[in-house]
Amino acid sequence: MWETAVSKRESQVETELMSTLSLDFDAGRVKAIRVLLGETQAEFADRLSVSPDMVHRWETGKAIPMRGPVLKALLDAEAAV
Repeated sequence: MWETAVSKRESQVETELMSTLSLDFDAGRVKAIRVLLGETQAEFADRLSVSPDMVHRWETGKAIPMRGPVLKALLDAEAAV
């Protein structure tokens, strides 16, 4: 009984957490993360292992971050601020 209640609560917490973590990174969100970290586009690009041009394209809405390692790095960077 106790294990079932704990398991159910863990599942609820995980669901709540996932609903607050959005994988949609628009231009404003990307730039906000970079600015809050106090980094230049070049520094932010190094952190994410992408080119400074790619960061510029994200911040101007000409491209969006794709799923995979870049999104993980963006989520990690966002968590750091």
